[in-house]
Amino acid sequence: MIYFEDPIDWESSSYYICNVFHPKSGIWKTMEKSFFVGPRRMKFDMPAHYNGCLHFISDCSNYLVKNNPYFRPYIMSYHLESGISSMLKVPKEARRGSHDLTCDMSIFKWSNLSSSMLQSICLVRLKKFVFTVWVLRDYESSLWYKIMKVRVKALGLKEKDPMVIAFTVMNGNVLIFVVGKKIYSYSLNGENHRRLEEVGEHRCDSKVCFTSYSNTLRPCGTGATAMFEKQ
Repeated sequence: MIYFEDPIDWESSSYYICNVFHPKSGIWKTMEKSFFVGPRRMKFDMPAHYNGCLHFISDCSNYLVKNNPYFRPYIMSYHLESGISSMLKVPKEARRGSHDLTCDMSIFKWSNLSSSMLQSICLVRLKKFVFTVWVLRDYESSLWYKIMKVRVKALGLKEKDPMVIAFTVMNGNVLIFVVGKKIYSYSLNGENHRRLEEVGEHRCDSKVCFTSYSNTLRPCGTGATAMFEKQ
């Protein structure tokens, strides 16, 4: 388990102290090097563990000056052994128009058993009702390749004007997203490649958030509701 402490003052607002729990000894250890995230706000609720590092993507909002090197969204990684912070660039196409109010980007663990590259990171962007998915091909050079670009309407949903209010990638290769009260899955590779399925419903309002969960670590929390599976 890992947790990051909020910066204590404005001067250190881009640095987060990292604490790692060692289950064998039962103690928390504070890493010598803090996690540098840059001036943007990070999506700490969506980590992607890969290549010995934790990865987080920044937000897309337009609040930095254009000549700032962090003007566009980016990914920061934190090596869990060395404590080194590094930047991964998002695809050039993903950066273009990223300040649009409809733009939302997140990263997830990627798995593809049918490919020579079994595991990696995938980036999902939802912008103007269009899903675009990239997979990281070369870690050192931040080289990505696009595997899908599809308009939400073209997925074959029952809704006349589908509005996606939340999305995630489950099991490394299945896009899960919410439209209204319905939860859909869309396979990105494998036997069910590009197959849309309605997998359930939810009782939440318009604000839906997917959170990785293991009942060995924590309860669901106050107000959490179960998803209703479609029979």
